This record gives sequence, C-alpha cells and structure tokens, in this order.
Amino acid sequence: MGNAIVIDIDQCIGCELCVDVCSGSRTGRCSSLDSRIRIRRDEPSAAFIPVFCLQCIEHSCYDACPEEAIYYDSGLSIYRVDSKKCTGCGACEDACAYKGIFVDGVCARKCDLCDGRPVCVEVCIPKALRWTHVSEEERKACVTHQLDVLRDFKNAAEI
Repeated sequence: MGNAIVIDIDQCIGCELCVDVCSGSRTGRCSSLDSRIRIRRDEPSAAFIPVFCLQCIEHSCYDACPEEAIYYDSGLSIYRVDSKKCTGCGACEDACAYKGIFVDGVCARKCDLCDGRPVCVEVCIPKALRWTHVSEEERKACVTHQLDVLRDFKNAAEI
C-alpha cells in the first residue's frame, strides 16, 4: 500500500497550472521544459491528457538505462533518476510506453512525486489529479487504465 497520483482525464481542462507549479517549484520559473508533467491534447476529441511518470509495473525505463542511473527509492516506493550518473542517452525515454520520462538534452527527467507532496495535485482546480492512498492492486489497475487511455490518444500533441 502507498500513495499515488490518480488521473481523471475527463476532468482535465488543459490549464497547465500543474506544469507551471512543477517547474516553478524546481527552478523558480514557469517553463514546460523544466516540468516533470506535460499536457497533451487530442484534437479530434478536444481531450487533455496529463502525462508524467506513472511508476509503471514493468519499469521499462529502469531496465533500459545502460548507466544504472535509474534507481528504486524504497522510502517513496518509486523509481528516480540519479542526475550524477545519467548521461542523457535517451534509452529510458525510448523505452517508456507512456512517455512519462524524457531527456532534456543533458539528463533524464521524471516525476519524483515532489518527495511525497506533489504540488501539481495541490493546484489542480478541476481535480483531474488526486493524491490518494491505494493498494498495490488498485495502483496497478490505475496504471493499466492510464496506459490504455494514452494509447487511445497516441497522436495527441503536446501543448
């Protein structure tokens, strides 16, 4: 059991407050390039899809990293990136089915849950993002559902 960010895609309005507060909390400036969460828009349905590391069941980014820069943080029960080991090769980004990890040119970046207090959830006015206590089975079901939704919107453009 643990906590997880749960996405309700039907509630996302594409305001990008989550993107701004994520980058602002890390760098002091609002920039989608510094954010660990991205918003994608599916034009045909006008749906917005928050995209960030879901801590997938398979951990394909971890398996793909040739530098062993992705490691398991048992305190938060998540996989993180060690920026000192990461060479920015992009193998993790290519391996991620959800595109929840990305390389900014120097290092891989992914959501680290703000060390257990995700600020994106705190500012999400429509409550598309929720920080909630879930069992391992519930977490796996959420991840599977969110991956299915993203596959349905595979051609959605980043806004």
